[in-house]
Amino acid sequence: MSPDLAERPSRREEIKLYFDYKSPFAFLAAEPAFELSERFAVEVRWIPFLLRIKGKGDRSQYSEWKARYSYMDARRWANRRGGFPIKGPLKVYDSSPALVGGLFAQRHGFFRRYTTEVYSRFFERELEIDQPEEIARLMTALGHPAEEYRRYLGGEGSGDLERCIEEAHGDRVFGVPIFLFRGEPFWGHDRIPLLEERLAECGLRLPGAEAPGRDALPETSAPRSDRHGLPHEISPRMITVFRSRLRPEHAGEFGELADRMLELARSMPGFLSYEVFAAENGERCSIIEFDSADHLRAWREHPEHRRAQQLGRELFYEEYSLQIGEAARESRFKR
Repeated sequence: MSPDLAERPSRREEIKLYFDYKSPFAFLAAEPAFELSERFAVEVRWIPFLLRIKGKGDRSQYSEWKARYSYMDARRWANRRGGFPIKGPLKVYDSSPALVGGLFAQRHGFFRRYTTEVYSRFFERELEIDQPEEIARLMTALGHPAEEYRRYLGGEGSGDLERCIEEAHGDRVFGVPIFLFRGEPFWGHDRIPLLEERLAECGLRLPGAEAPGRDALPETSAPRSDRHGLPHEISPRMITVFRSRLRPEHAGEFGELADRMLELARSMPGFLSYEVFAAENGERCSIIEFDSADHLRAWREHPEHRRAQQLGRELFYEEYSLQIGEAARESRFKR
């Protein structure tokens, strides 16, 4: 057996992730956390944890300064990933109705979509996560009966949430997001690269998964030489090749979404080009270029693009494959 095959993980390990919908840093961790199982042989178990936060009149001046700094810092991280709204709350929230909604969504198989919507709407001040009726309306918008959520909230849901909080106390959880892997805690979205390093050290990286952590700083390109041996700078241009086949029953609806994604990509910093080709056998090939890995990452993680990716998996695509790489050499000819 080759060394590569011997190192491939044969099972998936559990990572616990404690979260609360009112935490901006748990919001920042959400998409990277969802992607862990796509690159490592792990299953992330999302466990709600209710943060107990004091209001302005009950906390010290130092805590007030810390809260203001925290939201400023969260916005800086959001801007680093392409920019998406993180507005500070206007009151202290008891997020129990939304957290019970997350448990309900886990039961019914739409947790990722629900969580993405709750975070983005809450931090745009479009959702009151302490109001059960607002959560019920969101359930309806996501295609799930609001009445079932109400029954769960008034019945088993509260007890399920309390058991999650008891489990958090057993794990000595003091904040969110906290990832627990083999008993080792990683607190904060900015610790995800360290968690990924640990997963790689344990042989859990999936074959073909990209090695760099999401928030690792990009490497700088050293000067290269032209054919005369004279050094010149070559920009680390990133090229994405996306091959796909659409589901025939939804192909007609896809055009509007594709046009919007092209418009969005062109508005992103570092955008260079976007071309789409269609073969007679129905396969489509999209080629998109950005001038750096950072700008490509920002496009990939833009919230609207994220929602489109999820919609593509749920509705539009029969299959797809994705290749990403840096342009190492280029030559051109034009008559």
